[in-house]
Amino acid sequence: MPERSEISEYEKLRNYISKKNDTKFSDVKYWLEHSFDIHKRIVSEITAPYIHATYNKMEEDCKDSIDAITKAMGYFTGISVSPSEFWNDFWHVPQSLHDFIQVYGSQRKLPDPSSTYLYGSYQSLFLEIFNFLSDQIYKTDILPIPYDGLKNKEIEVLNEARSDFANQDYPSAISKTTRMIESKLRDFIYSVFVLQYGDRNHRMQRIPIKLHEYINKNPVKDKRYAFEFVGNELTYLNRHQYYPILLGPGIGSDNWEHTFSRVFLGWDYVKMASYMQSFFKFNLTSSHNKIEVLRKARPSDIYDFIINSITFLVMINKCYFAFLDNAKKLEISGSKESGYYFSLDNLKDKYSLQPVRVSEENEKRILDLFKNRTNTIDFSDPSSLEQKYSISYRELFAIIFRILKENHSNFDIKNAKEHPPIITISMN
Repeated sequence: MPERSEISEYEKLRNYISKKNDTKFSDVKYWLEHSFDIHKRIVSEITAPYIHATYNKMEEDCKDSIDAITKAMGYFTGISVSPSEFWNDFWHVPQSLHDFIQVYGSQRKLPDPSSTYLYGSYQSLFLEIFNFLSDQIYKTDILPIPYDGLKNKEIEVLNEARSDFANQDYPSAISKTTRMIESKLRDFIYSVFVLQYGDRNHRMQRIPIKLHEYINKNPVKDKRYAFEFVGNELTYLNRHQYYPILLGPGIGSDNWEHTFSRVFLGWDYVKMASYMQSFFKFNLTSSHNKIEVLRKARPSDIYDFIINSITFLVMINKCYFAFLDNAKKLEISGSKESGYYFSLDNLKDKYSLQPVRVSEENEKRILDLFKNRTNTIDFSDPSSLEQKYSISYRELFAIIFRILKENHSNFDIKNAKEHPPIITISMN
């Protein structure tokens, strides 16, 4: 039988799950019970005075037990992939998984495989997954983190922030969250402006005039000190200066009306303004290392900020798919050429949008690249995409739109539901 402490923790988790009304927990409970039943059988066999089961039976039971507890993890997270694929793209990978796979693969090739050796690696992996699943389930009641709509790194950071929050280490929880949001916000605005308006001159027209001085003087300083040139002009702004770009007044009001109000669906102007003010307050306090101020902050305020930050991240991640769904191919004014316009407001903002032209040469080259391998595209990272495919972010976006909308039946495009803004493109 398993150690008394193992059985105690298992019973505690099973009873905890049994009290949940959420239907997903009935599936979690089923697979947890199934895995533990197999686990008890494995432990009984390995600890008996002599081993009753053959190695093949032990191998089968170990695999079935790991598959079952991984299925419990899958139902809890809502990620519906086979157990063999689950950990491939999950934000957390058990440290003992690699060792188990190696032992599992190497022992079966031996003329006299060792059940004891296999059991050792199995036991480590089973307990690691069980403890991780338990931790995630218990902490959901403290602060829920969705597994769909967030990128792996974002889930990882939020999980750390949640642990800090649970331990009442509020300064650390706020620091982790605000640093992530600041970086996300800067890259998000930049990627949207690149997509809609193109080059730097047109992007600058969407930024309030009073901020131009900050943007223009800092690259000069960087050049003076031989720092590398930064393509994202928003890097030169302070955190509080994102507010007028998103919300106004002036050109920011236009940005909000036609673009950002359609990204942050469900949040009106007042809600968005309130969140941005909270972000600035917490970010400033954290960056100035005012630990005592954050320690005395109301836990409910910190909780609300982290929850709103999660919603904020999910809405940003999903907006890139909205740009793909709403893109339009139109004849460019004053030209016989057609171009692609990326609007979220049914082209009511066409006057300010810059069309994207797609060259036949670039399209052929990109399609050939897509044919030769499975491609993972993260729309939120323009610089990496441009470097990887040697094409402008806008033109690549337009080519993917063409594949989606213009019947390129040779390709299979899958939205990574759990991790927007990522898609995979492969040959059928």
